[in-house]
Amino acid sequence: MKKATSTLLSMALVFSSFGALSTHAESLQKEKQFSPQLKTTIEQWGEHKIAQNVETKTTKEISVIVELQHAPLAAQSNIQHAPDLQNSNAQSYHAELKKAQEDTTKKIKEKAPGAKIKEVYNTLFSGFSISVPGDQITSLASLPEVKAVYPNLTYKLHETSKSTTNEEAPNIGGPTIGAPEAWNLKDPSGKPLDGKGMKVAIIDSGVDYTHPDLKANYIGGYDTVDEDSDPMDGNVHGTHVAGIIAGNGQSSRGKIN
Repeated sequence: MKKATSTLLSMALVFSSFGALSTHAESLQKEKQFSPQLKTTIEQWGEHKIAQNVETKTTKEISVIVELQHAPLAAQSNIQHAPDLQNSNAQSYHAELKKAQEDTTKKIKEKAPGAKIKEVYNTLFSGFSISVPGDQITSLASLPEVKAVYPNLTYKLHETSKSTTNEEAPNIGGPTIGAPEAWNLKDPSGKPLDGKGMKVAIIDSGVDYTHPDLKANYIGGYDTVDEDSDPMDGNVHGTHVAGIIAGNGQSSRGKIN
């Protein structure tokens, strides 16, 4: 009886194996049959994520910004208003985001072998700065983890023929720039447009994030000169601009003093 049972089991395993092989063969046949259509679908899926001014037909390396589906640190509702990103919630999500970005980096290199990761962003923006041959961008963009691909543009200061001294500088306080009118604006439902919930990135000389008018709204920053996460202002201009945009002060001139 045991021998018969053993034989039956062996036959069942053999038939099972044949069934698996048959199914695998059918799967390979279908994959072979539909792969061109699938390839086209994937390419179209990738193309709609790419900004129009990104060159995808060249073999030359170009610089792009890749935005990921994974939300940045600042997008987390429980930490978005915290001035210190070293709290436990931020650290926990940062570890999770770092792992997701590392996994995505591996997939990017599989899809686009020529891709080189230059910078990794995770605080206000989740993604990478990448140097990659243009004709590999569509394949890269087809990854489900990729949200969008933008050109990495370089901006230069306009040259001026004359320097302006402090005595010649115009008064650009609140009334001059129309701030009082902006403060009185309301949305369609009649609520004041106070900027609540908006996130703004400022590229300037830095910011005094300890200033009482700014510290409640400051999330984080980066010093591209010293290459660290401490953007303390070495000049007053960045703090002034940050005050115009996100200050909570009551200065009559609409700026931080």
